[in-house]
Amino acid sequence: MYVGDTNGVFYAMDVSSEKILWRFQAENEGFSPSVAIDKKVVFGSVAFRDDGTNWVYALNAMTGELIWKITSSGRVVRAPVVNSRSVYFAATHHELDCVDSETGELKWKIRPAMAISSGLLIANGLLLWGSSDGGVIAVDVADGGERWKFKTKGSVRATPIHEGGVVFVGSLTGYFYAIDANTGKQKWRAKADGTKAK
Repeated sequence: MYVGDTNGVFYAMDVSSEKILWRFQAENEGFSPSVAIDKKVVFGSVAFRDDGTNWVYALNAMTGELIWKITSSGRVVRAPVVNSRSVYFAATHHELDCVDSETGELKWKIRPAMAISSGLLIANGLLLWGSSDGGVIAVDVADGGERWKFKTKGSVRATPIHEGGVVFVGSLTGYFYAIDANTGKQKWRAKADGTKAK
């Protein structure tokens, strides 16, 4: 298990024995949730001060040794997601970065048309998220190119889920949507009370 404290220390702990396996001193007081990839653990280090520098770290999951660290243009408060040799993370609500998982080298960076207000989801070669602008957006994992946008009635804050080629997402106005993952077209929509909505 991996956890960080408000003193900027990131820990690996053995769940069964509750012993600390290693600790790493980061440069900021806050952390995003972490993600594991190829014997590495990747997380954001969040600066609480407006003039602070935000970082993304990759550590050796077994030893806590630093593998790479890069600066971020904003606070990375949601868990990065991984796909093959790529790590994706949202820096603030309006920037999305893709970096090489082995080196931290930037592969691409975009400023999407719709704000990033949920966690990220990878499905069908797409990177998806919900937006406070009212919708879901999907971009290509390879280059960040927009594949489709879907408008919803109200803000989407929960991370979309994917099953069987369908993306499911709910909005704050009480609607639940099923969206074709390939086309971005609505398959159906329901109200929170369980009735189908047109």
